Amino acid sequence: GRGSIFSRKESVSAVSEPHSILVKTIPNMFSGENWLPAKALSLKDSWKEALPTFRVGEPVNRSVTLSVAGLSSSTLPVLSEVNLKNAKVYSDPPMSENPVSEYGISAIQVTTIGVVPLRPGELFLPEVRIPWWNTQTDQQEVAVLPQATFIVLPATTNAIEVPTVTI
Repeated sequence: GRGSIFSRKESVSAVSEPHSILVKTIPNMFSGENWLPAKALSLKDSWKEALPTFRVGEPVNRSVTLSVAGLSSSTLPVLSEVNLKNAKVYSDPPMSENPVSEYGISAIQVTTIGVVPLRPGELFLPEVRIPWWNTQTDQQEVAVLPQATFIVLPATTNAIEVPTVTI
């Protein structure tokens, strides 16, 4: 009850037989920064447009989705910031959910990354690598988003020069 006059509070306890579990240490051969033991892990990206058009000064959003079976989203790493020579990059905080099914807990983390090109030419996005431990095969695997190169077009409008005023 909620503690009103019409409800009774009753203490409840539960007891079960003891259980033993084996806790393994992180294998020395694991090369990742973040320990991610999972049944499955996938890494995908998508763009607002199927083939994004990059133009100087105009933002293009990339969504990176990390899906993991067997872990909660609180254990997932945040994608590291990417510094590009010819673009500004902004990342929104990741959006996460933890669907539960008869197979256990899963985690889905979506990070939206805004890319604003600064000059025309080639824009190189480096690959994204996430090492993880496959608990089904007891081996390290690596999820990879391959590197990508895009052509940045010039701005559609001429920049307006703001006069400098000296006093």
